[in-house]
Amino acid sequence: MVCKLNFADGAIDMVIYDHNNYESGLYTVNFGTDTSLTNAEKCAVAEWRYKQVIRNTALYLGNSYVAENGIEYKNIWEFLNELTEDFKL
Repeated sequence: MVCKLNFADGAIDMVIYDHNNYESGLYTVNFGTDTSLTNAEKCAVAEWRYKQVIRNTALYLGNSYVAENGIEYKNIWEFLNELTEDFKL
């Protein structure tokens, strides 16, 4: 299942939920340094609703890296090129 999780002050742009494994991945499209994925309350709501979060990814135009807080900052073009029929969270 894929959906968007809206909040009064922002959104997690894409939640991918795996019904079989009770896991989810959270994705935001990032235009700056701020991301909903750094907000503990929003992540807690997502985890309550979509079970264990195994991937937090901010998609943006810069170089890909993983921050100290565990959020993966992924270049949007790399992300799109990696999509396959067997996409994994």
